[in-house]
Amino acid sequence: MKGELTVLELLCAHAVAAPGRSALVTWDDDVRRAWTYQQLDDVTDRIAAGLADRGLRPGDRLCLVLDNRQGSIFYRLLYGAYKARVVPVPVNTRLAPREIAHIVADSGAVELIATSETLSSLDGQDLGGCRLSSADLVDELERSAGPVPTPPSLDDAADLLYTSGTTGLPKGSAFLHQSLAITAANIGATLRLRADDVFQTPAPVYTSTGTHTCPLPVLAAGATYVLEPGFDVEQSAARLVSEGTTVFFGVPAMLMLLLDRLPEDRELPALRSLMYGGSPITEQVISRLHARFPQTGLWNLYGLTEGGPTGCVLAPEYAIERLGSVGRPVNGTELKIVDDDVNEVAPGEPGEIIMRARTLMVGYHNAPEATAATLVDGWLHTGDIGKVDEDGFVFLLDRKKDMIIRGGFNVYPAEIEAVLHEHPAVREAAVVAVAHRVLGEEPCAVVALRDGSDVDQTELEEFCAERLADFKRPRRWWFVDELPRSTMGKVLKRELREQLAQGVAS
Repeated sequence: MKGELTVLELLCAHAVAAPGRSALVTWDDDVRRAWTYQQLDDVTDRIAAGLADRGLRPGDRLCLVLDNRQGSIFYRLLYGAYKARVVPVPVNTRLAPREIAHIVADSGAVELIATSETLSSLDGQDLGGCRLSSADLVDELERSAGPVPTPPSLDDAADLLYTSGTTGLPKGSAFLHQSLAITAANIGATLRLRADDVFQTPAPVYTSTGTHTCPLPVLAAGATYVLEPGFDVEQSAARLVSEGTTVFFGVPAMLMLLLDRLPEDRELPALRSLMYGGSPITEQVISRLHARFPQTGLWNLYGLTEGGPTGCVLAPEYAIERLGSVGRPVNGTELKIVDDDVNEVAPGEPGEIIMRARTLMVGYHNAPEATAATLVDGWLHTGDIGKVDEDGFVFLLDRKKDMIIRGGFNVYPAEIEAVLHEHPAVREAAVVAVAHRVLGEEPCAVVALRDGSDVDQTELEEFCAERLADFKRPRRWWFVDELPRSTMGKVLKRELREQLAQGVAS
């Protein structure tokens, strides 16, 4: 697309056109911090120079194990790394140490920046030659007086975003600056963001939502990005008023809590848009949101990390008219519903959702087979089952893959099953989703123990706690003698889900 600007060119353009406009607001360790566009542009220049002074070269990977409580540190390092043509690798701070070690090794990171607490937790992990640095390093980097490295082009590597995989190991989705530029422009225009918008969200910085979906369109519009340190109904509502928030993005579970706990007389005068995505939302919740906030536009976003990550948007004018839909493809995205032979099906017929766009990942880092299975002839196979109506609106029906979405976080059963099978008392295990009123879904572990074993649920919970991030750990358990299997030996997870729906698990 002619005239595309990199993320850094956008930042510089706003720093020149509106230097005093607020760009970023965070609460680092509960202290409010604000950065204008000029300040953010200047400080990230110095950080880029500082990274080069430390020996990081274009293409080197830099792991950032930081969360929203270090929000301004994260974004300064992120954009500073972009400017140095260093490839940032955001890492979920809730991962277990050995999961972090896998990402470090797989990405080939030359340096990891984290809080002192996280660094201590990595003692004993094999991190190869990766240099470990405290988040306080950002202060040193900002004092650099060296030359700013040559900025990246659209064809340069941008970042590496890790998502859990069905094989049980996280895979890194690799993106070019072209993808970021198109995401910023197209999603910003689709969401109708303006320079006077104040966009508030608790989206974790280490997710594709917190790295691409939310901040890039805000940057394209020259608006203000308000990053919450976490989600709390009262504090979030207070910030909606104090910050003059016009747009709020959260996962459906957050909006449900707002509906349940926000007093009916609490006014949110500036709020003009509520945006949600990351997990399914029920038609009942949408109707309640419309009734509670009648003057606020409701936006539904659908996509996945590998896609850039937003593929469809349901605009407010269709929120009630097209209940249950995730909208239509955003500008520049092609979408088809196909059968098992990749033939496009007729409108209304179910099939797998596949997408093609210039925002797609280049591929999975160090995983050519997984890349070939996911990106076929330029089309991204999502693993989601859906249908399209005559007007082009997309409806999600099911997931072809077994992924569980717990409160907006992706949980892959294979990861949990692999850990459970490490326990000597476990003969076999399967993990399936069970419904949760607020979080949407919850992982349930179905376990068959070896003969003579006296292991109980508590011991297995502790075993998982040492090896899995907290959001991945099963909260529901069901102990069985045998797992149901097909004649081909495949575990019948549908049968397990049906039985669990009848309330047989603890």
